[in-house]
Amino acid sequence: MKEIVSLNFLGILLVPLIALLEINPFIVILAIGILSVYYLFKIQRGFLTAISAWNLGFLFIIGSDGILNYYDISKAIGESQAQRAAIFFGYSLFIINIAYIWFLQRRLTPIQQGPSTSSFYTDQPTGGNLIAIIIMYIGFLFLKVPGAVETLISGRFYVIANSKMGGIEYSDERAWETLVNPLMNIVGYILPTLIYHYLLVRRKRRRRIATAILWSLPIFLTFLFTGTRYFILYSAGTFFVAYMYYNMKPIRRFSVVILFCLLAFFSASIISALRGGGISGLVQADTMNLHLDRTEATVKYMTMVVDHYDTNDFTLGSSTLANFVFWIPRSMWPEKPTMFGYWFIREYYGTSFAGGRTLSAPASFLAETYADFGVLGIFVLSLFLGYILLRIDLNLLNASNAFSIMKVIVFSLVPIVFFLPRQINVPLTSFVGILAVVYAFRYFAVSVKVTKMSM
Repeated sequence: MKEIVSLNFLGILLVPLIALLEINPFIVILAIGILSVYYLFKIQRGFLTAISAWNLGFLFIIGSDGILNYYDISKAIGESQAQRAAIFFGYSLFIINIAYIWFLQRRLTPIQQGPSTSSFYTDQPTGGNLIAIIIMYIGFLFLKVPGAVETLISGRFYVIANSKMGGIEYSDERAWETLVNPLMNIVGYILPTLIYHYLLVRRKRRRRIATAILWSLPIFLTFLFTGTRYFILYSAGTFFVAYMYYNMKPIRRFSVVILFCLLAFFSASIISALRGGGISGLVQADTMNLHLDRTEATVKYMTMVVDHYDTNDFTLGSSTLANFVFWIPRSMWPEKPTMFGYWFIREYYGTSFAGGRTLSAPASFLAETYADFGVLGIFVLSLFLGYILLRIDLNLLNASNAFSIMKVIVFSLVPIVFFLPRQINVPLTSFVGILAVVYAFRYFAVSVKVTKMSM
């Protein structure tokens, strides 16, 4: 653990010095992030935990963008603004890692190195368990496949431009239509893992994972063809994490981590190609190089935020608070506060903005807190995230080896945390939705009786 603390303290010292020398600070940030991931996997015996997923997501979303585009951003927006944005990103990553270790070392009981392998406990499914899974499965395919096929043929941008779509924030759909579509997304996030849970209890061990993958494949492909990155990441990622925690062999844990990283890379690349021209865009695209050409632009947008608040007053809490009402459709609450990523990009560009009505700027997890309170907001948020990531990992690694339906919530947090560096509102809303659906499923379709079973 001391290696992680020492590395990240070194990063705090080096990043501003490197920036002053006009060298890309993300070189240091990326190097320390990679080494931190190595030591985290080492002390947690190869398990993909929340803190590891956070570092991987940060490197994939923010680190890659900074490495590839830092100098272009510096020329376009300003050298001072780009330097400070890079320093804020680096310091936040380092503080989160240090805070995680600090809180961990002050626990009264040590963290276990993974669940027990001798036996496990499972919720006993009721007769309605399979029926509920079948209803959700059919409902998901009926409501989501047509849109996925249309997107595959024409491209996501074309579909959005010719429909009333627009998400909860700016949809023209009626209230119930606006709620049903996100609800089916939530169902798709957890349904593969619920199928795996059912098979874990009902079928012979040798056939569980193959059967679960077979039945989950239509869900994964539907999300892939829908053209939104985090859909497939949440659904397949939760499934992979659940499989990891109930298959204890180190080589299997390592394989799941590799699969998770490959899923993030190739799904992002494939979806980027599908968005513009559908399947024709995918056929013509160089998938291996697509991520290099189309990063998330979080560093660019965060640099704009830094530039904007050099001359404007901080919003003193209103930007962050808007994340907690994001899930309410605007058709139900017309006066709902507009999300930061939506209004900021329009205010920054003014009359020269030409992004269309659906564009929202993913200015990273730091944008709202910086807009509210500046550097103080970044510091407090980083400490808070360090503590929250530890709490998630304690549930993953310290919990009894019970395959309870409630564990689906904890498993889902790993891919959610991976996506969190991009923005706060989507992961937060996804978590709230998963929480509600899993609780409802457990209440209606699972007995609270716990039964011991041998692996």
